[in-house]
Amino acid sequence: MGEDERIEDVASLIVEEALADIVLVKKNEMLEWQRQQEQLQYELKVTQKKVKAKMAETKSKYDRELKNEEQSKDLEIRDLEQRYDDRKTQKVIADKQNYEAMQKMESNHLHEVEDIQGSYEKKLYIESSNYLKLEQEKLEMKNYYEKKIEDLRKQN
Repeated sequence: MGEDERIEDVASLIVEEALADIVLVKKNEMLEWQRQQEQLQYELKVTQKKVKAKMAETKSKYDRELKNEEQSKDLEIRDLEQRYDDRKTQKVIADKQNYEAMQKMESNHLHEVEDIQGSYEKKLYIESSNYLKLEQEKLEMKNYYEKKIEDLRKQN
């Protein structure tokens, strides 16, 4: 009897349909299969641990890089804000200096105008006095010569 015939004989002996799903396997093959399954499960767990460790390492690396980038960005923002505030302060100072310089120029200009005006008034006063003196001299000379002419007429 061959192996196929024995399987048919065994199949004909099955009484219950539920028992038809049962497969007969040699014990050493079953033990080998179980050992392989345990080995595969062990390797799966080891691989899962490696993957978790690698993922944790990668996540940690990216978190550090992200943190460094955020710190760098924050430093750059603070630097730009500081530079902006410095420029703003410089502009305020420059505007104040320009305003003070303009005020000083206006004050100096006003003072010069007053000085020139004072000098002009003095000169005008002096010229007016000189004119009045000359006018007085002219009048006196006119009177003197008229009197002389009259005296000469009388003498003639």
